Amino acid sequence: MYTSFSIENFRLFDQLTVEPLARVNLIAGQNNAGKTALLEAIWLLSHSATPRQALRISAWRESIDYSRGSFYVDLFNRFDTDRTICIRGAESQSSDLKVLKIKQQYRTQQPLFDLSVDPGSEPGDDDAAEFDFENELIFDYQEGDNVSSRTSAWLDSESGSGRWRPMLREGGRSSANQRYRCVFENSKGRWNTRTLAANLGKAEIEGTLPVIEDVIRLLEPRLKRLTTIADNRGVPSIYADIGAGRLYPLSIMGDGTKRLLALCLSFLRARHGVILVDEIENGLHYSVLTDVWQNLGRLARDFDVQVFATTHSYECIVAANGAFTELESEELHLHLLYRRDARAKVETYSKRALDTNVEYRWELRG
Repeated sequence: MYTSFSIENFRLFDQLTVEPLARVNLIAGQNNAGKTALLEAIWLLSHSATPRQALRISAWRESIDYSRGSFYVDLFNRFDTDRTICIRGAESQSSDLKVLKIKQQYRTQQPLFDLSVDPGSEPGDDDAAEFDFENELIFDYQEGDNVSSRTSAWLDSESGSGRWRPMLREGGRSSANQRYRCVFENSKGRWNTRTLAANLGKAEIEGTLPVIEDVIRLLEPRLKRLTTIADNRGVPSIYADIGAGRLYPLSIMGDGTKRLLALCLSFLRARHGVILVDEIENGLHYSVLTDVWQNLGRLARDFDVQVFATTHSYECIVAANGAFTELESEELHLHLLYRRDARAKVETYSKRALDTNVEYRWELRG
């Protein structure tokens, strides 16, 4: 479990350190304060030896620029690719730091020669039609003294296509093993039906489905059971028995239900790892937030998962605080991000500090 986290030259962060961290970390702040960027930095460190994960976070933001010279540039603070991104995480079980450094350099491809010249002659400088220069992203990872890796990623054109069709290439070899499973639930609410159904089936096999069904009953009290059924193409979908005489497909039961189910199943996928949730209150009515947080707190403890969740909602903060009071747990911290002099800053509130702020109704959203 991470106990502290620091970022340099990533997204809007020139430098930021967040500590101490708890099992459940709620991240608040105004728009463009860096809440989602903080989750993305944790995601990259948790997938330190897999450069394609940087492409995934750009896809979530719908901000991929495939033009030459622009790929991955938005990862760097102020688009300054002359500086190195550095992401560090300290862990409770070890004194070793996990350190990921990302830098950009130019990758020179094979020069293209004019084959109309005499093949027996040595090619000269004038015979080269062009050099293909493309950005290459270098990922250097270090964990203690024994684990290290260097991998790289760049865009390349599809072989034989005759035109620019970007394809991500990766190179290098890694000795690093991903210590933490890491699951990202973004705010877009795009759930893969097959993935949800597969995870539900896994929960049923492992005997954890009744726990998840109990959480879903917070939004749908009529729920008797959840199940998966394949259509005539063999594609599985999730259905709910709500005592209506026939099964209801999950797809028509509202975004809040789907979001909560996806979130609960994420704990199963991230066992002994990390869950990142962007705008956790999306789709959830304020009246159920305290009960939802109580259940998420129990799942985090039972599955040994560390949670990082962003919110814009004061009601969500109050509900989380109330839930952990009911759980008699101090495993909740609030991290309030804000901007000062164009730089990102953070204030961290322990559970006891939150109690005082909530009691006096002090503003906690930034």
